[in-house]
Amino acid sequence: MLKKVCLIAKSWNSNKLSVFCLSVSSNILKPRWKTVFLVAQTQIQNDSKLLVKENEVHADLIRADYYDHYWNQTLKLLMGFEWAARYCNFSFLLKTDDDVFVNFPKLIFYLNESTTPNEKMYMGNMIRSPCASRQGKWEIYTEEYSEETYPDYCSGFGFILSHDVVAMFVEVFDVVPNFRIDDVYIGILAHKTGIKAIHNDGFVPSCLSNTALADTLVRHGTLEYCGDSLTTKI
Repeated sequence: MLKKVCLIAKSWNSNKLSVFCLSVSSNILKPRWKTVFLVAQTQIQNDSKLLVKENEVHADLIRADYYDHYWNQTLKLLMGFEWAARYCNFSFLLKTDDDVFVNFPKLIFYLNESTTPNEKMYMGNMIRSPCASRQGKWEIYTEEYSEETYPDYCSGFGFILSHDVVAMFVEVFDVVPNFRIDDVYIGILAHKTGIKAIHNDGFVPSCLSNTALADTLVRHGTLEYCGDSLTTKI
């Protein structure tokens, strides 16, 4: 994880992730965003020291009080949304994984377009009527989720929420039971609050896709599979 932090800092001129609070206005030349990592605790002492140092230098970590684990992703999302709703004055929130490429010029241009909704926005690579798996990595027991399909949701590698949607989700955290598949949980929250997921082809689930870079907003798998090639082509 720390290696990825360094790679992202190098590629994006020290702009980081996993939550971006973006403010847009009529002045497209001066977009503003705050970028933070959502990080839990680690039992590796050296990594813990490095994380403290990272935060002292960049003040870009939101720390949880539990240990990091794949199935704690939902808890980290809740933490990030609550932090953004309480401390950030933003128009949109972009959530990403730590292995994505974000085309900031294209993204900012898109968010400033008059046709882009600034309310009730939940946008990404939408998964339509997915089946609830009862086996394999994504196995979910009927005690956890009794329905055969999940509500539509946006794949968790990256999605955008408008400010009002973040606020609505935070309000129902205590009402909608926690669900360990984080992107599915966001879809459940959207369904509960009457927000419809919006598909955008600019959210590309693989860097091996044929989608042109000029049309890409967020692309998954960049660091792991594609190296630095994308950053040199934009």
